[in-house]
Amino acid sequence: MANDRGERFDVYTIGHSNHEFEDFVSVLEDLGIRVLVDVRSHPNSGYPEHFHQRKLESKLRERPIRYVYLGGCLGGRPGEAAAYEVDRVDYERLRRTKAFQDGIEQLRRLVREYGSGTVCVMCVEADPLQCHRFYAVGEELWARGRSVGHIEVHRKKEQDQRASGQAAGQHGGASLGFTLRSHEALRQGFASRAIQRGLWDRDPPPATENEEEWIRWAMNHEGRTIAWNRK
Repeated sequence: MANDRGERFDVYTIGHSNHEFEDFVSVLEDLGIRVLVDVRSHPNSGYPEHFHQRKLESKLRERPIRYVYLGGCLGGRPGEAAAYEVDRVDYERLRRTKAFQDGIEQLRRLVREYGSGTVCVMCVEADPLQCHRFYAVGEELWARGRSVGHIEVHRKKEQDQRASGQAAGQHGGASLGFTLRSHEALRQGFASRAIQRGLWDRDPPPATENEEEWIRWAMNHEGRTIAWNRK
């Protein structure tokens, strides 16, 4: 499925949040997802319980959606010390670890096996900008030339109030609606938001006019605010 700009994506990402299972799956089915890749470091903690690993895998067996767990290598709370700066995850360091790179290769193999646009990466947070699936997984796929679409799920009663003026696209099934936003579009807004929020007060921005360096600098700032501590 494409958004209103006609963009189609090789890989999708989504956060299960506290949605009902049937509503959540209806979004995946609406998009034609065939593989759900779980990148949670701790897939059996938190609420709601129907998204705990065993229950989720069992429920998905009743649907034409394969469940694959890659949280051990693509999770936001990695076991490798090299992924941390002091006691906080650094997503650029995480992306350079062997485990993460191995996980990305497994993800790419799934895309080749099942086809472009049929694989969706899942974590917890509803907002991709509050989740490592954007800063680490999505960014690595994008850097390797894959188009990534981030699914923002919301209740249909909120649909007219959310993103009504955006060209991102509105879709949905059952009681949930969703908006598709490209990784490219999301990352392009980082530099301007960093300037508006005065992030340079804490750490000087790069002394360059290169927009890509500004975006990477701003994303690193944002990533630090949502990154998990090692403890």
